[in-house]
Amino acid sequence: MNINLKASGFKLTPAIRENVSAKLKSVEKLISKFDENGEIELDFEVSKTTRHHQKGNVFRAEANLNLPKKLIRAEAVEEDLTAAIDKVKSILSLAVKKYKELSS
Repeated sequence: MNINLKASGFKLTPAIRENVSAKLKSVEKLISKFDENGEIELDFEVSKTTRHHQKGNVFRAEANLNLPKKLIRAEAVEEDLTAAIDKVKSILSLAVKKYKELSS
């Protein structure tokens, strides 16, 4: 699985990159059956949003996973970047499990 990671509104540090990669290992294991040639793409974006009715930093994480004949999309907005990444990982994991059940 190829992970394309992008950040908007702040600098993408090696620690953030490593955190995202570590969190997505479980998703990578789930799709290994469909990714024999390493062709599956995961576009992952983290960003910092500003909203006039919320105080502090608000972080958004978004993922688009291109599986054979299926695009799985997940998005989360949280006050903590790690929480947003965790939520997206959970959404992706559930969607991939459903995809595997339908494909079997």
